[in-house]
Amino acid sequence: MKIFDKFKKNRFYDGFEEWLDGQLPGQKVDAASAFCFNLYEDADHHWSVELAGTSKFSEEDTDWACEEVFAIREHPYVIQYEGTFQEVLEIFRKCAVAYLDKGKYKDILKEKAGVGIGFVDGDLELLYQNPGYRLLSESDRPDQAMEERKKRFQKRFEQNLKYISQTEVSVETIEKQFINDEKHHCMPVGKAHFPTGRVIVADPLAYLPSNKYSPELEIRIPIGAYPVDVSVYRNEDIGIRMCTARLRIKDTKPVTYILAAPTKESAAAARGDEVLSGFPVDAGMMTICDVKVADEYREFLDQWYRENPGKNHYDDYFAAFFAQSYEMFPAYQREGGDFIVWINPIHHRNMVMIASGFGDGFYQSYIGYDENEEVCQIIVPMVNPDLFEDEDAVFPYTSALHIPE
Repeated sequence: MKIFDKFKKNRFYDGFEEWLDGQLPGQKVDAASAFCFNLYEDADHHWSVELAGTSKFSEEDTDWACEEVFAIREHPYVIQYEGTFQEVLEIFRKCAVAYLDKGKYKDILKEKAGVGIGFVDGDLELLYQNPGYRLLSESDRPDQAMEERKKRFQKRFEQNLKYISQTEVSVETIEKQFINDEKHHCMPVGKAHFPTGRVIVADPLAYLPSNKYSPELEIRIPIGAYPVDVSVYRNEDIGIRMCTARLRIKDTKPVTYILAAPTKESAAAARGDEVLSGFPVDAGMMTICDVKVADEYREFLDQWYRENPGKNHYDDYFAAFFAQSYEMFPAYQREGGDFIVWINPIHHRNMVMIASGFGDGFYQSYIGYDENEEVCQIIVPMVNPDLFEDEDAVFPYTSALHIPE
């Protein structure tokens, strides 16, 4: 009766309620399947209680209380009481029962499988059990590692949007992508034809067919056929991704990259009188091609649509080329394919198409200049692998590949 009278006067409950109201918000309650009030005997007649959320719950096995997803351990509720541990257990038990009846967050506690209480070195008592709560089996339970990977992916995706919107990039950043090791690979895609030397950077499937948002660069390159490489990166969070596309105009090394300026008439965007660089992409698809090759590409599509009314040029035509590319090089791209060298069946000139698969965005292109201040490369950065370097990955590296030209 003595203990109950103390409780009725809220000698301990008021503090208990205030403590739990202040500590429960911000905890990982969504990840918990049950809760347990853990009691401790401290020095000088002091006693403390903490609340733990657990990933498991069982009526038969009290070890469920050890499977913690969070614990309010650094800020327990402490009381001073001269009595036995049985009396203290009863004090905290009545506080917990009262909170489950009228506390501010009673519904949060009671919506889970159950609530227990006990001294950490003693028996566990079940205060409440939710008969309608279904505990997930291990096969049903969401993979926590997968959830964490999704969160990391979203964070890195947002960081990558900032990376591709930059207007400066260092030679060092790009150079270290084009290596062959367990996580990186320099993939030769094939040659692209430039019959006029006038260069377009664009999304070849979403925008180039209508000639919208497909800027022609101010710079001209010598007429010719040039190899295109792509830096490939493998990571647990993002899988296999195409990182930077590179048109190699000369074999010399760049000492600097300068943002590529579009012609005023073809710029994809403008701000007042200012022409903005870059081009929009859908699903991260891009090409570096010649103006004449782009015109011939549109000519082919016009004819194809006349012969294939109601069909789609990706699903009903190009998807098969990407799938074939994947069959040839499955270790270096995602299923379904990320790169192709398409040969126009009418004019027989090559166009390279590459997809990062990183969603909609706005890519920049850069001109690489060698030590003689001559143009040696044009690049389009799509993914910054440095953002994902904290994860382990293994590339099934092959030292030599035969890429048809």
